[in-house]
Amino acid sequence: MQVCLDDGRVPIDNNWVENQIRSVCLGKKNDLFAGSDASGERMALIYTVFATCKIAGGEPWAYLNDLLPQLARLAEGADVHQLLPGAWAKCRAAALVVASEIDVN
Repeated sequence: MQVCLDDGRVPIDNNWVENQIRSVCLGKKNDLFAGSDASGERMALIYTVFATCKIAGGEPWAYLNDLLPQLARLAEGADVHQLLPGAWAKCRAAALVVASEIDVN
């Protein structure tokens, strides 16, 4: 609590974090019987990808629809940084700007 009094940039509550994990909290009861520890770990990975995509400003389903075919064509050892949700969202936003400029002309 003392930190938010010392530094005005620190929020006094954690509403942002709570909103980010809301879907995880709502799914806890359903996810209790995921089947195995490995299934639970896969579900956690999927939740992480979706949350990261939302934070980056992207739509998770559009991200997966674009990502999965690219992953299938990727060579082993290829640089995957451009496929991460943040980089993907920036690239997609830039592509939409270019497309809108073409439509205007």
